[in-house]
Amino acid sequence: MMKQLMGFLSSNKVSLVLLLFFGTACGYGTFLENDYGTPAVRAVVYDAWWFELIMALLALNFLLNIQKYRLYKKEKRSLLFFHLGFVVVLIGAFVSRYTGFEGIVNIREGHSTKVMRSNKSYITLKVDEDALIKGLEPTVLTPLEFEYTLNDVTISNVDYIPFAEKDIVAGDDYLLTVVIAEQGQRATYVMKRGQVIDTPYGMIGFNAQDKVDIQLLLEGAELFIESTIPTEVLEMATQTSSSFASDTLVPLKLASLYRAGALSFVVKSAHPNSKIGYISSEDKKQQRTLSDKVILNVRSGEIQKELALDYRATETSKSSSFKINGKQVSVAIGPEIIPLGFSLYLKDFELIRYPGSTSPSSYSSYLEVIDGAEKFPYTIYMNNVLDHGGFRFFQASYDTDEKGTVLSVNHDWWGTQVTYLGYFLLTLGMIWSLFTKDSRFQFLSRSLAKVKKQRMTAIALFLMSFAAIGKGSSSFYKLSGVFPKEVGQAFGGLLLQDMDGRIKPVNTLASELTRKLTGKTTFNLQYDSIKTTLDANQLFLAIHAKPQFWTFAPVIKIDPVKGLLIQEKLGNSSAYLALKDFFDESGKYKLQDMVDEAYNTKPDQRSTQMEEVIKVDERFNILYQALTDSYMKMFPKPNDLNHGWYTDKSVLMGMGPELSLIHI
Repeated sequence: MMKQLMGFLSSNKVSLVLLLFFGTACGYGTFLENDYGTPAVRAVVYDAWWFELIMALLALNFLLNIQKYRLYKKEKRSLLFFHLGFVVVLIGAFVSRYTGFEGIVNIREGHSTKVMRSNKSYITLKVDEDALIKGLEPTVLTPLEFEYTLNDVTISNVDYIPFAEKDIVAGDDYLLTVVIAEQGQRATYVMKRGQVIDTPYGMIGFNAQDKVDIQLLLEGAELFIESTIPTEVLEMATQTSSSFASDTLVPLKLASLYRAGALSFVVKSAHPNSKIGYISSEDKKQQRTLSDKVILNVRSGEIQKELALDYRATETSKSSSFKINGKQVSVAIGPEIIPLGFSLYLKDFELIRYPGSTSPSSYSSYLEVIDGAEKFPYTIYMNNVLDHGGFRFFQASYDTDEKGTVLSVNHDWWGTQVTYLGYFLLTLGMIWSLFTKDSRFQFLSRSLAKVKKQRMTAIALFLMSFAAIGKGSSSFYKLSGVFPKEVGQAFGGLLLQDMDGRIKPVNTLASELTRKLTGKTTFNLQYDSIKTTLDANQLFLAIHAKPQFWTFAPVIKIDPVKGLLIQEKLGNSSAYLALKDFFDESGKYKLQDMVDEAYNTKPDQRSTQMEEVIKVDERFNILYQALTDSYMKMFPKPNDLNHGWYTDKSVLMGMGPELSLIHI
């Protein structure tokens, strides 16, 4: 029986089915993350028991196949390393899942911190001097279900409302919507029984116990009104006027204008069996300013109370304190405060923007790490992380006034080491396969010799194409600067310096630029009746050859769902937009307000729409840099201590006396 089970679990069919399920789950998780955010997809997919079961079965399948196919033999050693590497990476994922944790650190310039805030939230219930703390991670896809008791006080969930805004919902009260004219403006109030509104012109009460100027009364199912002074009434639907004397109880007319002296108001609507609660806003713009709400019920004996607490990951809600059944109760929701074991002092925060733009291109935190007697400076920026004390610190965001930094923190030493071991085994398997006879790598090595013979022919075509474009080519190629593919392929081997100072061949830079701009490895260009598909090298060359044409060419990708607000702002519903579409008639950048709002929002609180704004803004700036020749750094600066390179236009303009060396 056991032998049959092991045979089944090690079969290739099971391998394929598990890999299919694994890939499908990851793909499904990607779509969910786009729509509902990272916390929701973690709860539904990546932290789900069935996803862990798939990974465990995959690891077991790979281990059984090592024995089944005797991969430990010398001639199969590369496959052994691949299988072991995959298994070890999966083990690393399990270690990270159960031993690691993440959070953020927020530091202001000139200040230090010794703690971090976890990404996981907790609910804290305090009753008199005792406290109860429990984990709490609500998402749109995983509603809350809990009930905790401390000292005869029970707290339980009622609802979780994302992007919560106040509204009238079903309940056991009677509400009135009242609109009052105050100093030339309208103010809308929702009144419940016993409430009084104090205006500059008099007081309005709804079944109020205190003396008021206007009393709105609910008797049975009927509404009445009484005023201390004569009052005029204008029925808006029929434009019929009437009045009633002071201290006279008359039926209340909804949607009618009442004037009592200088006080003017309208009882717009009545809402029996209702209460003031929260609903989830569907307005994408308004969602940016709204927090989620966790609705709780607190009860002790026969007494109960309903609470609505703000919920934002990594932020502590305002504590709600009250007395119930003679007990002092306090409830709050927030992250765990975790000590780092050392101190981080922020000396300076630096924000660098794209040339000619207010959009951030990079930002850096200049820190001083203080760990007992040890003290050293360190700079954290996009691709430079700080590893200290088992923690990893990444540059994540910054405060809106640019005087503080937000660092993402990861504590997963064991999981990281196990995962790195898996990567090492995978790399070892790849290297080992280089020396295996008849491998794919050996085949490619033999093919390279043939490619070298074709290189001179490609260079000749490159030179001929310059002449063709300059003299006898069609108007399309003259305008767009598109070269033949053979020319782009030959040009792709040229070395350039990228924006970060790294030396890369043109085809690598071209591929990066094309994928960032269009989301694809090729670009479909249409000009009049001509349709052509450009590869990355052709697009890169064309943009630099004819920047005027590509300023008006639609190459910047916009996601049709996540970028809907962007398209509305730009007044263009196309999936690809041109650089000129981002400016209004006065030359102002149309997305500036949206970009500022997105960058000023903490990463874990950004909506998918905000993330798309940041991506589109980055594509815009990348295209702008390419059009202004920032990518064509092709000539090394002689004797430059920073090892910088000149662009081709810098050389042509003769910038710097040392450039005479380049022309020699």
